[in-house]
Amino acid sequence: TYTTFKINKTSLGNFVYSDSPITISEIAKRLNDISDCSPLDELKPVNLNCWLINDGVLVEEDTAYGKMKVPTEKGRKLGVSSAERSFQDKTYISVSYNKDAQRYIISRIVDYLQKYATQNIASGVATAG
Repeated sequence: TYTTFKINKTSLGNFVYSDSPITISEIAKRLNDISDCSPLDELKPVNLNCWLINDGVLVEEDTAYGKMKVPTEKGRKLGVSSAERSFQDKTYISVSYNKDAQRYIISRIVDYLQKYATQNIASGVATAG
């Protein structure tokens, strides 16, 4: 997916880390809250997920619940965990990021944006956008 989201290192100092594990959606929300981007340019969880897959932190696996993102060994060592959850009679795998994993993402987000801002990484192939 493409992203036009931008944030500077100074703004990243305002990221509010959670002592409890949080989802990638919450991380994206917190990044959007401290950026100067318009709603059209906000960072989407899918952007972060694609980057984390390419970085070897997550992998997509076929599970009993369909294709799901789960942490790799590298991801687990960084503090990424997964658990079965249910919502309205549907079971899925929820991925959470502890404080160390949040720090990993925030410490690398500027480099990620510079590398992938105009590239399509959803397919696993970098394509100039």
